[in-house]
Amino acid sequence: MWIEEIQTGSDVFIDANIFLYNILRVDKWFNSCNRFLMRVENGDFKAFTSPIVIGEVMHKLMISETVKEYGKKAL
Repeated sequence: MWIEEIQTGSDVFIDANIFLYNILRVDKWFNSCNRFLMRVENGDFKAFTSPIVIGEVMHKLMISETVKEYGKKAL
């Protein structure tokens, strides 16, 4: 199922990739992730995530910033 196909009123778990593709503006996925998160913000879904997902997002953002700042590739 594509995220565009999720029915209004659904309970939805949001994994790290949705946040990351939106925050990092990944060309291939940004538009659909952004529209999805706007639907969440508008109350179309009951959305939830976990502390583990938030930790993963933060970790990946720190790696991304390091690569951007210092030109180092992540391990």
